[in-house]
Amino acid sequence: MDFGIQEGLITLGIAVIGLLTALVEKSRRENIRDHGMVRDRLDDLKGDIRHLDDKVDDGFRMVHGRVDDHLASHSEMPKRGRPRKNS
Repeated sequence: MDFGIQEGLITLGIAVIGLLTALVEKSRRENIRDHGMVRDRLDDLKGDIRHLDDKVDDGFRMVHGRVDDHLASHSEMPKRGRPRKNS
């Protein structure tokens, strides 16, 4: 079978297109896999942030209660020191 230049170029073109198609498909699969991994990690991070947010809220309530108790203890103490001058 005698191939001419046209047939050779067509065969080469088909081979190049096939190779490019295979590379694009491989890249697409890797991209889908990578997106899945990122999604999973973001889900984990979301859970960690939610847990941390709950801990911060608990700490805020604890500190807020202590500040309220501290301020209340000051209002119950007798006033000491020199009287203030009225301006």
